[in-house]
Amino acid sequence: MDKKREVKETIDESNLKTESKQKKKAEIKKLNLKFKFMKDTYIGYGTRIIILAILFCVLFTVSFLFVSNFLTIDDEKVVNYRENGSLDYKVYLKPNEFYEQPYLGRDMLYVASLIKNIDLNFNYQFMISETKNLDFNYSIVANLKITDQSEANVYYQKEYTLLNNKEAKLTAKNQYAISENVSIDYDYYNQIANNFKTSYGVDGVSNLTIYLKINKNVMENETSILNNGNSMSVKIPLSQKALNISFDDSGINTTNNIVTKKSVTFNNALFAILAVVFFIGAVAALLRTLELLALLFPKKSNYDKQVDKILKEYDRLIVETPTVPDLTDKNIIKIRRFEELLDARDNLKLPIMYHNLINHQKCYFYIRQEDTVYLMTLKAADADVIDQKKNKK
Repeated sequence: MDKKREVKETIDESNLKTESKQKKKAEIKKLNLKFKFMKDTYIGYGTRIIILAILFCVLFTVSFLFVSNFLTIDDEKVVNYRENGSLDYKVYLKPNEFYEQPYLGRDMLYVASLIKNIDLNFNYQFMISETKNLDFNYSIVANLKITDQSEANVYYQKEYTLLNNKEAKLTAKNQYAISENVSIDYDYYNQIANNFKTSYGVDGVSNLTIYLKINKNVMENETSILNNGNSMSVKIPLSQKALNISFDDSGINTTNNIVTKKSVTFNNALFAILAVVFFIGAVAALLRTLELLALLFPKKSNYDKQVDKILKEYDRLIVETPTVPDLTDKNIIKIRRFEELLDARDNLKLPIMYHNLINHQKCYFYIRQEDTVYLMTLKAADADVIDQKKNKK
């Protein structure tokens, strides 16, 4: 029983191996048939052009998408802005029997001997049509100047810093405001002017002018045509019995613009590489498409041009024949130029026969008279030689 079982198992294993081999052979046969089908499959001319055109469009579109993701182009644009300046001040008085209030408001005539100090309040506002990042810095300075009566020549001049450079940033905003107060000790500056005049015996004009100076700087990638270094000023006369205070804001109340340069920003190196790869593929597909389309318009060789010229100019004198002329046992008179064949035709009064022997390569022009054949053979190689000789001349 054991031997029978062993024999049966051996037979079963053999059958399994045989079936496995048969399956593998069947699979290989299917693959071979598939590869043979693919190998024998022919893609037509029109189909190739359509496939290449679609491939070009897909590759170019993908390349463009990668470019738009790694490249940011900001066009040049103009942003308008406006700045306004204003001043308010109070003239504080020394104790006196005439004025009950401690100070006088603006736009009045003031008695110099009653002035204790002058409080100035500078207000500035910057407004822009689009949010920007700008840097501001500003300062307040006083300039004491003593001149002659014409104010053209200066005797003495000195500058005093009342508020040193202050910095401020405009970050993603479209407006910015400044409000600064300074107190002017009128007696201090007035005494300097009076002492100078007394010491040197000069009679002139003396003024204390206070400036609010503002500078603005736009961030990089922008070209500023801001009125940088502009200011507004207050003029306070000195060495006078009575005075009025004047304000000049002409240098700061302006409307202008900021020009933003055209900029190109690269965002992602990987996208840039992929854009180049797909673009090269698109160019290759386009060149192949154009190459196939060029086959529709083959360039004529020198041989074809010469044959076409002869057939066109002497159409009435030439008879085209599909049969090859029988030259056996014929007296062959070889003709080198077509003009000579024309002379023979005029003398013999016989038609010129034309036969295209090999397309684009060789043809016969001949006249047959009984056993004599006047034969001119035109070859592509001969046509190229003739054309080269013409070019050399």
